[in-house]
Amino acid sequence: MQVSNSLSSPVLFIKVHSSDLQHYDGRVGAVVFDGRHFVTSPNMDHIYAPPQTKRMTFKKDYRLAEHDQLLWPQPFLEPQCHLACIPRSPEVFEESDRSVFSILFQQVDTMDFFPLQGGPVSGLGFLAGAKIASLKKLGRLFEKQLETLDPNIASSTPIFKPLLIFIRRTLVSLENLPMTKRQTLFLFAEIQRYMLEYSAAYRYLTIYKPRMLNNLPPSAAVEDLVGAFVFNLAVTDNFVRAGIPVWLVRPAALAGTVRIEKLVDLIEPRDRLCLEDAYDTYPVFYHGSPFDIDKYKTFAGYSISFLSYSNPFQSVSSTSSRSVVNVFATAPPAAQQVPGPASIGKNRRGPSGHSLASVRHTPCMFLFFGIV
Repeated sequence: MQVSNSLSSPVLFIKVHSSDLQHYDGRVGAVVFDGRHFVTSPNMDHIYAPPQTKRMTFKKDYRLAEHDQLLWPQPFLEPQCHLACIPRSPEVFEESDRSVFSILFQQVDTMDFFPLQGGPVSGLGFLAGAKIASLKKLGRLFEKQLETLDPNIASSTPIFKPLLIFIRRTLVSLENLPMTKRQTLFLFAEIQRYMLEYSAAYRYLTIYKPRMLNNLPPSAAVEDLVGAFVFNLAVTDNFVRAGIPVWLVRPAALAGTVRIEKLVDLIEPRDRLCLEDAYDTYPVFYHGSPFDIDKYKTFAGYSISFLSYSNPFQSVSSTSSRSVVNVFATAPPAAQQVPGPASIGKNRRGPSGHSLASVRHTPCMFLFFGIV
């Protein structure tokens, strides 16, 4: 597709004004989607490439590359509004709490797995005791936070209690259940995810949303959060007030009408992230739009049912069994036969007939309260 004249001419693209930068202006700007759109940010000096690939799966670092809300800004979705508030470093937290939260930013390492000596089955082991202790300490902090949270907010926000259940269950498994290295390291990565999401939701309700409502003063600086790609000026303004990194996506036809102080190159996933596929080890994928909330449900469902075993009551020739194989028909045969948790796709059904991808409570359903 041919790039529009406005986008190909910096003179037309950049409008210089003497007034202060507004939320609809761009400190920086870049062309995306083959020239059909452009991205600006009023509070950041760099722009990430929007996630575009259709097939999403775990990588060798136990993350989802540019589709992972812990690593890369995602398209903003109202029911998942808190994901933009996921911290990138312990520096986001109060200085007294930073050492407690540091466990969430440590890379998963094979050295964290300690094999069980002298057991009846070889290859099993546990997560390092120091890691377990750090996770338990942070879990206690979360429970204390929930106890002190406004009861009205806590009762109307169906994310905290389910996430605490996932955190407690995973901690118990990591501490007491002998597992393979594959299982242990994946669950360590996933409990980091649960805890980061819990922290993001808590801070959204107690810090960022009050700033948006003007119940707290606007942030004087942008915090070290993941942020989001947005498509609405009201959302952009709220993010700026709250101190959340924001990237506004607009059609190319508007390029000549927007103030942009500097054009920049996009930061590409290949320059920052691990892109080496781990489907053979963790056989789950989602194929669809990065803007679809089902991608979150798919990987959440896989994580929740990770410690599952083969069902002797399920016939190999049953309809439900064939549907699982059909979902992954494009995968090599070896990938379909990986032992351990069953592969989960959008069509996988549980015993009650409900999609396993939808078992998890949808986060942030009531976090928003019509703010953006």
